[in-house]
Amino acid sequence: MDEILGRVMTVAGSQMTVNLEGDYGHQGSLGIVAMIKVHSADREVVATISAVHCESNSLPERILIADLLGEIVSSGEGPLRFRRGVTHHPISGAPVVGATDADLTIIFAPPSHSNVRIGTLYHDASQPAFVLVNELLRSHFTVLGTTGSGKSCAVSLLLSAILADHPMAHVIVIDPHNEYTRAFGKAAEVINVDNLQLPFWLFDFEEAVGILVRGGTAQEQEAQAIILKDAITRARRPLRRREPRCGNPERGYADTVSGIRSGSFHLRGDG
Repeated sequence: MDEILGRVMTVAGSQMTVNLEGDYGHQGSLGIVAMIKVHSADREVVATISAVHCESNSLPERILIADLLGEIVSSGEGPLRFRRGVTHHPISGAPVVGATDADLTIIFAPPSHSNVRIGTLYHDASQPAFVLVNELLRSHFTVLGTTGSGKSCAVSLLLSAILADHPMAHVIVIDPHNEYTRAFGKAAEVINVDNLQLPFWLFDFEEAVGILVRGGTAQEQEAQAIILKDAITRARRPLRRREPRCGNPERGYADTVSGIRSGSFHLRGDG
């Protein structure tokens, strides 16, 4: 039987306080993020230690604050499994014991869904750490670290593992510092300023001016922009008349700019 570390004092929401017994307050196994468990009904409630302090009474008491993490439950005839969330909270006075290696193996077992191993637990290097691919990609996440700590390498390995498990997936990497080209090799289609092609219909008039109007003073550029606007407007009129009322207006703009580029329309300014 596991040796009792202490007993539950109070349970409030997602936390419980534990009064330590004996001399366990000085053991490293009861440090922050260490795991403990309490038997409740037909399951083991698992908690993570988040704080340790000593209350100064006539007889000093060592108190643990633990965050309730989940439950180890039996699945019929199958093996034990861990699930997040607590359905049966411990009661005051219930004995508290430390989580065993077998418990940790159940808690951190590879999930049945698509997952990627990213390393080991900080407080227990023998336990692998996984992330669920769907849960990871359906929300925002950040990889943090100091300069040279390996953030880009970690992202490359993570994406490579995801692509190995999902070979038909499409990943867009915005890489302003050109860090990932070598990492993915022929598996990546690299798009840069030398090979990027954008259709004219993608731009509004202001963006078209920024692309087509070049050189000259500010006054000359303003005059060119006015000429360009007038030319595009006049070029679109016949296309508008030929299109049905429910036609796609973007196609008219694309045809207009294509006509200007091919020389069907001529830009001419006075003076």
